[in-house]
Amino acid sequence: MLEYIYKGKTETLKSELSEITLKEFIQILNLQKSSEADFEFYLDTFELLGFSKELCDAIDTKTLFKLISDFKDALKSDGEFIKKIEVDGYIYSAANSFADDEFVINGREFSKIESKMKVDEFGWIAYAMAIIFKREDLSSVEHKDETHIKHKKSLFLDNVKMDVALPYVMAITKDYIDNIKILAS
Repeated sequence: MLEYIYKGKTETLKSELSEITLKEFIQILNLQKSSEADFEFYLDTFELLGFSKELCDAIDTKTLFKLISDFKDALKSDGEFIKKIEVDGYIYSAANSFADDEFVINGREFSKIESKMKVDEFGWIAYAMAIIFKREDLSSVEHKDETHIKHKKSLFLDNVKMDVALPYVMAITKDYIDNIKILAS
């Protein structure tokens, strides 16, 4: 968390992956897509992640450049896959998505994620997490149920942080791009 004192008041900015939810990350991606300028994107992102509109409207360029640098430095991922999470008192596990400690996803699950990629440019990220993480107390039939997946997606948007999601997002994106190249050749 970054702190900045403005008009005698300390304002905080979520700046660690462990502080940013899936929902906020998707909002940031949408801001990035719709912003007409890089600095506008950062100011809007800072407002989304905790700074007041008043501060974002008044910040000088020297401070803005420093904050952007600090923010980018703080967002680095260690790339470690977190295999279990707890949400609303339930344990969700991605352990079935690993072989010899390497993340793998089965073809059926990958195809479901791919179909969401085509219709929801950024929303597929929460859907992918809902596919990968399975409640330990449910059967495989329940895991595949689309209503259950949608429920998990909704639950995960506000409760799963990007330190958990980012390594999975990066791996899925890499697999997708690599396989598109194979299909295109």
